[in-house]
Amino acid sequence: MLTLFFILILGLISGSFISMLTYRLPRKLSFSGRSFCDNCKQKIPWYNNIPVFFYLFSGGKSLCCQKKISLRYPIIEITTALFFVFTYILFEDKNLLFYLSMPFLIWRQVFGDLAYPFLLIITIFLLALSIIDLEFGILPDVLLKFLSFPVFIFLLLSPSPGFFNGIFFGFISFCFFLVIYLITQKREWVLGM
Repeated sequence: MLTLFFILILGLISGSFISMLTYRLPRKLSFSGRSFCDNCKQKIPWYNNIPVFFYLFSGGKSLCCQKKISLRYPIIEITTALFFVFTYILFEDKNLLFYLSMPFLIWRQVFGDLAYPFLLIITIFLLALSIIDLEFGILPDVLLKFLSFPVFIFLLLSPSPGFFNGIFFGFISFCFFLVIYLITQKREWVLGM
């Protein structure tokens, strides 16, 4: 039970990081420096960044300008924590793992106990990509490049057919998205959008 609590806290902290990343990256803001209020841009103290708890403590209002804090922050933090807990349960229960996800099972066979941190890293990147895609309709190249690194290591270290299967299915996925891209570009050209 203590482990699940630790995983939940780690998920909330990671969710806070994802909130910052998904706010600053699409807006081309610097990642250095302290956090600031979305409304008045005043720098906020570190304790205002404690995931979910500050939002509840302050009644959902910023202490510097008393404006409402966006619900995106606690939603992202809680969602990340839930994904971390679900990934842990899936990782620990071998029977559930077998029935739900063969790739998870292979991942665990390849990396052993190191598989769980790799899965969390992939979860962070996938959540960040999903949020940015929902809010801005873009997938930043920098996140895709970082995400490709653990996936490539997995494919390289997985049992022999795994690498070539991964390359093949990656190529098929690329072709699928290329067709979608070409169709949407053609439509915009025809409609003059």
